[in-house]
Amino acid sequence: RFQESILSIRVVKSFGAEAFELGRLRRALQAVVRVNVKFGAYKHAEEPARSVVNYLAEATLMALAAYELLAGRLAVPAFFLFLYVGRAVMVQVGLLGGAYTAIQTTLAASSRIDELFGLEPTVKDGPESIAEFRDRIALSDVAFDYGGERVLSGVSFAIAKGDVVALVGPSGAGKSTLADLLLRLYDPVLGAITIDGRDLRTLQQASYRRLFGVVSQEALLFNATIRENIAYGRDGVSDADVVRAAQIANAHDFITELPEGYSTVVGDRGIRLSGGQRQRVAIARAIVGKPQILILDEATSSLDSESERLVQLAIDRVIQGTTSIVIAHRLSTVMRADKIVVVNRGTVEAVGTHAELLTTNEIYARLYRLQFAEVEALGTSLTTTTRRRGEME
Repeated sequence: RFQESILSIRVVKSFGAEAFELGRLRRALQAVVRVNVKFGAYKHAEEPARSVVNYLAEATLMALAAYELLAGRLAVPAFFLFLYVGRAVMVQVGLLGGAYTAIQTTLAASSRIDELFGLEPTVKDGPESIAEFRDRIALSDVAFDYGGERVLSGVSFAIAKGDVVALVGPSGAGKSTLADLLLRLYDPVLGAITIDGRDLRTLQQASYRRLFGVVSQEALLFNATIRENIAYGRDGVSDADVVRAAQIANAHDFITELPEGYSTVVGDRGIRLSGGQRQRVAIARAIVGKPQILILDEATSSLDSESERLVQLAIDRVIQGTTSIVIAHRLSTVMRADKIVVVNRGTVEAVGTHAELLTTNEIYARLYRLQFAEVEALGTSLTTTTRRRGEME
């Protein structure tokens, strides 16, 4: 909670919520204090209690030995030997009690770790590996749900090698879930996804995912240098490969302007870079390993106009000659795709090119009208203003 408040400090201050966050933190700390006080009481009460038991046992032994001595059934040397052996035994019993308490503490923690390591992944490796994408990826009557809530149903389409395929549709339609299924982050509950005729469930996940380069909606960078972020997860990547990827992604110029260049540490989650800069570094990271398939999930959705233009130029450059799956709300990003898949309410409503869908699919046509009506109106207004100025001159 405390880390979340620090990372969201801009939001906290923007809403004047410092007092609210302090109150929430205070309540959380009070709960932690109560738990730790209870734990400390149990932990530190054990040793004094054990000492009391030891003293009572020693007193009992001494009283018994004295009784036997006075009764004449125990000689004086035997009396002292009895006391010595009894005390020695009680010391060891006390140490065993302390060790037992420490073992129980360790076992409590280790049992939780065992439960964590005992979890079985729902997506399991198949026996086969794959090194090359040759023909097509096909989805056949795919269905998927999150905990019983159906989000995809009866999805079928194909992605041919070398094609740029766009997934479009309203928010919440299931586009990003489709991308997760294509990456095999999940398995469909019904139907099958195949690559070159092989079911994904028969393939090893690591070898399959190495075919992909992924740029997600939120470009998450690690607290490392730009070079390390671009080369992340790819063995044998040289500095020349990193620079080449950055140039293709339109990132090389701004990187070289930084004081430490490619050795600049980007901070936690890339906080030292702007949104557009992070996205371009993420694109470079996706392509540095020369993947055979690219997935671009809303790569320009949260950027300003200038950053979007630079990122879009980078996207246009990287998808050339590469099998690409582009997810976008903005139709300007996908109009030139070889195939556009319209997703709505978890199903595929239509598949076709931009020109075909404008005339055959109402959802796509409506999205197009909503996005471009304002642009066209603005263009008409600017043209009229320019014409009037020319007539006045």
